[in-house]
Amino acid sequence: MANTAEVTDIQAKTQKSYTMVDYLRHATTRSGKSSGKVAKEFWTLHRSAKKIQMDEYISWELYDERHSPDDISRFVSNTLHWPIVSETCDRTWDALTEDKFLADQTMRMGGVPVPQTVAVIDRTQRGYGDTPKLSSVDALKEYLLQAKLPLFGKVLRGICSFGIFFIEGADETSVHLKTVGPVSYQDFFENFLGKTAYVLQRLVHNHAMLDEVCSATATVRMVTMVRDNDIFFPNAVIKLPGGGNIADAFWRPGNVCSNLDPETGEILNVTVREGLDLKRLDAHPETGTKLIGQTLPHWDELLTVATRAARLFTPVRYQSLDIAITDSGPVVIEINTGGGFDLPQNAAGKGMLTDEVVDFFRSCGVARF
Repeated sequence: MANTAEVTDIQAKTQKSYTMVDYLRHATTRSGKSSGKVAKEFWTLHRSAKKIQMDEYISWELYDERHSPDDISRFVSNTLHWPIVSETCDRTWDALTEDKFLADQTMRMGGVPVPQTVAVIDRTQRGYGDTPKLSSVDALKEYLLQAKLPLFGKVLRGICSFGIFFIEGADETSVHLKTVGPVSYQDFFENFLGKTAYVLQRLVHNHAMLDEVCSATATVRMVTMVRDNDIFFPNAVIKLPGGGNIADAFWRPGNVCSNLDPETGEILNVTVREGLDLKRLDAHPETGTKLIGQTLPHWDELLTVATRAARLFTPVRYQSLDIAITDSGPVVIEINTGGGFDLPQNAAGKGMLTDEVVDFFRSCGVARF
């Protein structure tokens, strides 16, 4: 779970309250339809098997006449993610995929490049083999004073980049956190970290092509489906951190996502969130860099690495892989059981339920489509 500082940050940046009236007014203004017609269209979608929510109806502009009935039928609500994951995957494997230490060890054993985990912060009796375990303020201080910095910290069983931190430096009195500043060791250990376990990792640096448009490490989200005879990647999205953010999750204001051709790695669009809308831009909003039409480097190698990683976790038939691209090649940052339906649909501006994806889910026993 997120620490107190992270929760406060999330609330401050993302929790603008919109009422149903706000949503309806927005849709009627943009579409030219009456509020009654918009409301009727929304409730039809909400009561359907796809369970579209009002914020999704607005973000995906499902009120717009450019979407045919077939187009609209391809969208699926993110609220169905976990129910579908439970129908698709062996959830006992969550113990492996959602534990970053174990998942990294598994991938490393399987020949998949992953970030170097240099230590674990954990107050419990759990052991981590040869990896240093830091269980007290004194142990943390002693380690950081002799460690090669900077280091990146993430919750051992975290999601959505909640709770992450970036240690820029350390001295006798304080830990120096990027975007936060100096924090005493006691305050950092007791109040920032609390009882949550964290992994400390070496930074993964972007390929030179991405460095000029990113404030931190970018990752490619590979939507991954394990079929009977192959590994299928129906969607790919690159998440570009901006605005000084230290993580690339699209919910963070200032971050950008771009839909990719999953076969070639070509950048197909540039998407940002602006209020209730998802905006499609011609260039990166901060740098003006033209990205559309460019092909990400090392793409063939990325597909090979993603396939190798996915095969290590095949009982998790629906996965997502977050993969950084460095000058020397791809590095798998993490694997997830499932993966939100919102990101690929936000990035593409179209529903992810293609015929192939629906066939896959049905083959796993999902009967709702």
